[in-house]
Amino acid sequence: MVAKSPFKNDFPLGFFLTDANGVIRLKHEELLSKIAKAKAEAPMDYEGTLDDCSGIEIVIDSTEALYKRIQILKLFYPENAIEIEKRAQKSCNKNYKNYNLIKKTPIKEELEIELI
Repeated sequence: MVAKSPFKNDFPLGFFLTDANGVIRLKHEELLSKIAKAKAEAPMDYEGTLDDCSGIEIVIDSTEALYKRIQILKLFYPENAIEIEKRAQKSCNKNYKNYNLIKKTPIKEELEIELI
């Protein structure tokens, strides 16, 4: 999931699992925190705020594509890859073939994405 920035790079928001009802819920504060973290870790790569973003892009990879991403991640961020691999084992990605959705901003309270 990424926040679509009009400047430099999109903000990475991370990998998320849905709840039992197929819904992902993120609070506004969580989105702000993830953007602030990306800017703090790589200030030359990111610019702007959540309000500047045109939307939140949700991508659900097929199971094959997800595991390819994990293998690449292992090369550069092995500790992150281990956590994502654990989460992937519980995923239902086999039900999707590279699903892509953009939720428009502004997001003031909570972002709720229903994927069922």
